[in-house]
Amino acid sequence: MQCGACCRHIDRIPSLADFDPGTGVCIHLQGNLCDIYDTRPLVCRVDAMYDSYGNTVP
Repeated sequence: MQCGACCRHIDRIPSLADFDPGTGVCIHLQGNLCDIYDTRPLVCRVDAMYDSYGNTVP
């Protein structure tokens, strides 16, 4: 949805520490868009993470 909300709280995600300049906002967030969208880490891929971990409906 291009809201950027997830990208503004990455200090809560240890695997994204390299993307956090100390503000909690991802260094790749430009406005509300990700400048590495096509190559973003799996944890940033909401649909893939949901399919892997959150989809508990049979």
